[in-house]
Amino acid sequence: MKPKKFLPPEEIEYQAMKLLEEYSAKVEPITGPAVPVDEIFEVYLQFDFSFADLSMKYGAHKVLAEIFIKNKKVVVDTSLDPDTHPDMIGRYNFTLAHEIGHWVLHRHEVFAVTNEPDLFGETANPVICRDGSSEPRELQANAFAANLLMPKEWVLREWLNISPDGSPLNIREEIERKADHMHLRGKKYELTSDVAKKMKPIFKVSTQAMHRRLNELGLLELGIPQETFF
Repeated sequence: MKPKKFLPPEEIEYQAMKLLEEYSAKVEPITGPAVPVDEIFEVYLQFDFSFADLSMKYGAHKVLAEIFIKNKKVVVDTSLDPDTHPDMIGRYNFTLAHEIGHWVLHRHEVFAVTNEPDLFGETANPVICRDGSSEPRELQANAFAANLLMPKEWVLREWLNISPDGSPLNIREEIERKADHMHLRGKKYELTSDVAKKMKPIFKVSTQAMHRRLNELGLLELGIPQETFF
């Protein structure tokens, strides 16, 4: 089921910040990173949560989670379990935030469907969240997760430790060097910046998520630096 309307970035950001404010007011104040996304998920929203081998269930890789919206139940793939795979904590947090995004942004669409009472329930197919999906609803949930885990105000505040005047960082030469290196090794993957790797532990996200967020906020530049005469 496709979203009934396009949600502008400002609305998605507003909904993420609203959730943080509600959690801070009713459960525990949050004033900076990292966001306790698992507490928001289980304690505040009261979702049932478990791990399972989803690649075996669906016979395909890159299935990170499934959400049963009406039942408030989420299953995450065992490959993201931070207890057994601590290096996946960033992907785990983003996946939970992504599922919260489905609940906040899309649950009303589900409950509005009166002719399909079991939609996304235990007896029907859940929303399956695949890594790299370009389906509009998935992109919206990703945008929500980015705003929830890496609020703009917090990122800009932490950025001052990298760039005291708040100016963007030009990473053109770094990315070109990495691209050349990976080309020689015959591998293809999303190139990320060293600064994203440095900042990711602060927000407890993956390097890729941190890099994308910095790029969205205009803090990374790939252009050729212009000479200044002043």
